[in-house]
Amino acid sequence: DMTPFEAGLAPFVNMDKGDFIGRTALLTKERHCCLFGVTCSTKTPAAGALVFDGDREVGRITAGIPSPTLGLGVGYVHFNARGDWVGRTLAMRLPDGSLHDAQIVQPPFFDPDKKIVRGLDRSIPERPAN
Repeated sequence: DMTPFEAGLAPFVNMDKGDFIGRTALLTKERHCCLFGVTCSTKTPAAGALVFDGDREVGRITAGIPSPTLGLGVGYVHFNARGDWVGRTLAMRLPDGSLHDAQIVQPPFFDPDKKIVRGLDRSIPERPAN
């Protein structure tokens, strides 16, 4: 189970709104984010894959998909505990047992300034050459 805080949705939870379903449970929860993006240039992250920092399991991939725009695999990783994960390269062990370097990133995976969705940038990102 993941709280909205752990999923990075804290800006959308109004704890001052008054009573709502789940409010009491959220009052006692820490408000740190444990869900981040992951990219991998050698394989697509797969749901259920484990993420390691050295030999210590630190998280699990929740979803992954190939990104034709970025030319690599992207996904989400849920960490077991808070930490300075963004910017680090960790090991991802896929269900087939293979290990791959995975970079931890802060979503969104591209257009972090949201210029495209706001109509300020009308260019279409080029697909990398294979």
